[in-house]
Amino acid sequence: MRETSSVTASQAKNEFGRVLEKVIQGGVVVITKHDAPKAVLMSLDEFNALSRCRAATVVYLKLAESHATDVAQALLRATFTIL
Repeated sequence: MRETSSVTASQAKNEFGRVLEKVIQGGVVVITKHDAPKAVLMSLDEFNALSRCRAATVVYLKLAESHATDVAQALLRATFTIL
């Protein structure tokens, strides 16, 4: 599991080198403003992995939706055939 830490926006600005090094080493940094999370800083590898997962999920959901539509249409045809 990746180490997640949190810094304020001011800390991120003033200590960017340290924050960046933490991210490069595999950490994830949540940047807060007024005590609320506003952004996440992560390595490019982590971002690319998340992007691939998101793309695969979108493809899966589109296929599932298409399959569900096909099943619903088949059920409707079967229902009207029986009637």
